[in-house]
Amino acid sequence: MSIKNTLFIGKVLLQFEVINSTNLYAVELLSKSKPSDGTVISTYNQTQGRGQIGSKWESEPDKNIALSIILYPSFVLASAQFLLNQAISLGVFDFIANYMDKAVKVKWPNDIYVENEKIAGILIQNSLFQQKIQHCIVGIGININQSIFSSDAPNATSFTLQTQKKYHLDEAVAHLCQCIEQRYLQLKHQNLHQIKSDYLH
Repeated sequence: MSIKNTLFIGKVLLQFEVINSTNLYAVELLSKSKPSDGTVISTYNQTQGRGQIGSKWESEPDKNIALSIILYPSFVLASAQFLLNQAISLGVFDFIANYMDKAVKVKWPNDIYVENEKIAGILIQNSLFQQKIQHCIVGIGININQSIFSSDAPNATSFTLQTQKKYHLDEAVAHLCQCIEQRYLQLKHQNLHQIKSDYLH
């Protein structure tokens, strides 16, 4: 499978009906081979997704996006790796903001909120070598069609709760990959002022 309308992100798309963690699968893949730049591991049923600091990411099967992207941002120095976080966060922000008529914001470092409710989380794992990022795994969870969240998921929201619409998950994944690729290419082409300005906006 592959995603159209991108240059490289999602050109290799590994889609699973169910998987414990797309990030863990990406780690395993990188330990055995060198996947193509922009390889995406995606599922709509992730059983062991996690957020920042080991917290669990709640996701109802077949309702939401859970994916990981393998990238080789060797053009980013280890000392400047937060720029990568900013670019990826902005890509997810751009995707979500396209559907919302409320204020969307990046909550430092890697959560996306619609007003005061969390709609997405990002977990970036960088592997460093000689002052540069050798490879990174970008894990993204976005609440799309889920309408009920457990009580221990404070302030959670979704596309459906915000817009009262249902969304086609495959189309949403393709659009998300396009948005992330655009921001990643901004970073690659050293358009750093734009990234920093938009992130702080």
